[in-house]
Amino acid sequence: MAAFKQKLFAFYLGVMKWGCKLIPTKPNTVTILNGAGLSGSNAMSFYQYLKTEHPELTVNLISGFPSAHLAFSTWRQIAQAKVLVGTHWPFKIHRGQRFVQLWHGIPLKRMGYLALNEDPAAQEKSHRYWWRNVDYLASSGPLYDTLMSACQGLAAHQFLHTGFPRNDEFQLPEATLKERRATLAGLFADGVVTDQTKIFFYLPTFRMEDGATELSVQLKTGNIFGLSDFAMAAFEQQLADNNIVILAKLHPVEERQVDPAKFATAQRLKVLTNDWFIDQHTELYQFLAATDGLITDYSSVYLDYLLLDRPIVFNVPDLAHYEQTRGFLLAPYDDYTPGPKTTTTAELVQALTRDSQADAPLRAKLRGQMYPQGLNPACPQVYDQIKGWL
Repeated sequence: MAAFKQKLFAFYLGVMKWGCKLIPTKPNTVTILNGAGLSGSNAMSFYQYLKTEHPELTVNLISGFPSAHLAFSTWRQIAQAKVLVGTHWPFKIHRGQRFVQLWHGIPLKRMGYLALNEDPAAQEKSHRYWWRNVDYLASSGPLYDTLMSACQGLAAHQFLHTGFPRNDEFQLPEATLKERRATLAGLFADGVVTDQTKIFFYLPTFRMEDGATELSVQLKTGNIFGLSDFAMAAFEQQLADNNIVILAKLHPVEERQVDPAKFATAQRLKVLTNDWFIDQHTELYQFLAATDGLITDYSSVYLDYLLLDRPIVFNVPDLAHYEQTRGFLLAPYDDYTPGPKTTTTAELVQALTRDSQADAPLRAKLRGQMYPQGLNPACPQVYDQIKGWL
């Protein structure tokens, strides 16, 4: 049934593509296809930059692309764009359009040609689709080129060494940084967060793709860390003893598995939804810039967080299973993850209180490999690349 729906959806996209070919492109028009919401979205950061810095352009934002529920006026915006910018599914209507793929993360995990859990025929089909639709891909440097070329078969000339727009969100004025931290502190009861409190963000990757029944049960019971020995009351007390609070943002699919009632009385652990970020009108990375540390597992967000040079904890109780079923491009896993690995609640608490300087040399080494140009603003560099096509 799923395969039939995919074919039907592909047919729909094909029909809309051919139906819109009669709509001509317009000069100075950019349409951004955002599939990343407000969770580290390169597209949203670039959209805000263009709207602020280049009012002479017509800039359209289409969220949730691809979708079978787009109005014809939205399809017109896609057809009229001289340049299309996306984060997920590459797409263009006219041969003369340029599609710039910003993508949505550095591929720590295997995907495309190197995925362990995909059919070879599907891998080749995906490659051909990318080759037809992706003109250029934003890159942070040579290592990223190698990873993405291995997965998607792109050529050297297609990589634009601009950096990623989402990382521009880290570069906040001090006053704005204080505002973002105050907003996070305000999510807790009065007095819980002080100037000495350490604020950690927990950002795990998507792990429901294998029909993970056990994970689903854990999420519904409030065990968002997937730890076999997790007990909310005891964990909360340990956070209080060490003056730590944790904010969690799960993948949207897993977010829907969580029962909010399980966190109603939690004083030091809060789960944020995508709706909260929409209400804030603020990108996730701006709030990340106001934190003291990150907890993750296999999400590439930690590779961006390296730019802040702060503690990173890797909570990986299912590491062996994940490595066998999904696999890693950057391996061995320990060599590319500069921080303690935790599989129990005790290990997690110990890692949160650990001196992060022990990991500083490995963070610096990996940061240099991933971002040879450092934290230079990416949005102006992406614009400089596309302005000649408008």
